Amino acid sequence: MNFIARSSSAFCNLFEFMKNSSMKLTFIITPLMVVLVLGSYFYSLWAAEVKRRDDLPQDGAASLTRDLLKYHEQTGTFPEELRPLVGKVWDAKKHRDFDQTGKVFQHGKVFYLYARQNSHLFSLWAVPSGERREEGVSWYILASPDAIRRWKGPAIPDNQVQKLNSSPSIQLLALLGLTEQPPTDLRKTNGANSNQPPKLFQSSVLSNK
Repeated sequence: MNFIARSSSAFCNLFEFMKNSSMKLTFIITPLMVVLVLGSYFYSLWAAEVKRRDDLPQDGAASLTRDLLKYHEQTGTFPEELRPLVGKVWDAKKHRDFDQTGKVFQHGKVFYLYARQNSHLFSLWAVPSGERREEGVSWYILASPDAIRRWKGPAIPDNQVQKLNSSPSIQLLALLGLTEQPPTDLRKTNGANSNQPPKLFQSSVLSNK
């Protein structure tokens, strides 16, 4: 009888210990589960916001224009394509996505189409791409060491992007919804004095056809 009583008492003690341990584990695990659930929720929100931000076209037309002007300042001419900027104006360690010609460059969900008109004049298209392309802006830029002219407009339809050329007419720019912005006289920025406007400001630079 004593053995049975002792066994029964031991079993009760074990049951009570397991019960208490289970309750303690519950108090520990429940907050951890709440933290994990909340952490997963906020991480999903953060990941969605990062993707949303990455999908938004990042307008770098002004920066690319400055880099090309800097290249001209160093070499006395504009490059035939964009790859010569690497190692001279751009960091050579960074990867950049060029096409085979080196004249088409993609960065930040924007396509850049570059063309050298002559040693001292270039044109540049900047066209947004990706899922949020409609939230971006398109640019057509003509730039020389003396001046910059810019046309700004909405995202260009996909069926029109392949038809873009380096010397569009005024009518085509208007058809695409691009309007000219105030031009920039770089001679004033560089401290040069001249009573004559830059040649780039002349209306004859762009075709009327």
